[in-house]
Amino acid sequence: MLNTQSNTQQGPRPFNSGESLAGKEGHLATLVDGGSIAELLLPLTVTELALFIIDEGGALDKDSAVIPLVAGDERRIKANGTGSAGAILVLEDPATPANKGKVRTIPATEGFYFSPGIAQEDFVDEQLVNVRVLPRLVHVGTAFTVAAPAATAATSTTPFGYTEAQANAILTNLIELRAWAVANGFKATNA
Repeated sequence: MLNTQSNTQQGPRPFNSGESLAGKEGHLATLVDGGSIAELLLPLTVTELALFIIDEGGALDKDSAVIPLVAGDERRIKANGTGSAGAILVLEDPATPANKGKVRTIPATEGFYFSPGIAQEDFVDEQLVNVRVLPRLVHVGTAFTVAAPAATAATSTTPFGYTEAQANAILTNLIELRAWAVANGFKATNA
């Protein structure tokens, strides 16, 4: 092992609970700055990078054992609702406290969502669904049909055969994605 990696740890590890995580096994949690120590919390938004699965939930200010989400691993995460194998899973809306840290199938509602991965089996409500881990942020954009471009003739003035409304919707989504990325610390360039 390199000396630069001498104090790192792989696999399950304990962190202080910033709230009671007792009974939340299988839920996703996020690591936050608790002042003098790192703390675990259930996600407060659908975009939080909830990169840990609670293995043994602890009381407030006690340690909880968590397992990090590592791309390519197989893990079980608590589901809210039903879904099918192959479904992209995202954080459930934490507005309902009982749903904090659970996952659901990707909604039709436009927006950004944290996705821990895809379901590897059909699942029912409250099941610990088998997930192929691939943590990422996903974006659900404005819906429009792209099946057949409106104008494909050589004299068409619309970009790539899309209607003007479709082209504007694509442009709007790209602008929103760039603004979100910049607001979340990604550096923007006009290269």
